[in-house]
Amino acid sequence: MADYNDKVLKQHLTTTGSNSTYISPVSQNQITTAICAVIRRQVVTEVKAARHFSIMADETTDFSHQEQLAVCERYVQREDVFELAPDLTGKGVAAQLLSILCRPGQKRPCRSGL
Repeated sequence: MADYNDKVLKQHLTTTGSNSTYISPVSQNQITTAICAVIRRQVVTEVKAARHFSIMADETTDFSHQEQLAVCERYVQREDVFELAPDLTGKGVAAQLLSILCRPGQKRPCRSGL
């Protein structure tokens, strides 16, 4: 990446000692593991705080023929609206979604043509 104009990385590699570049596979795996732990803790905290959640899992085999379990968590951080859907055409669902999203009290302002 330093060869492709990543100035920050280039500066890091040219100004740091060779024993503290953190570019070895071991260092990269340790950094990735640490980031993963932080993200997991955050997701677990949010799922615990959610009133509703679901888990979806699927087995997959990677290119090195190792079986892996892919897990997807879905959760609602606040209670949302459940309404009857009188018109299930694309136009009808879009209109109803826009109506729900543009109600007063929504965090994002509604723009025409959303």
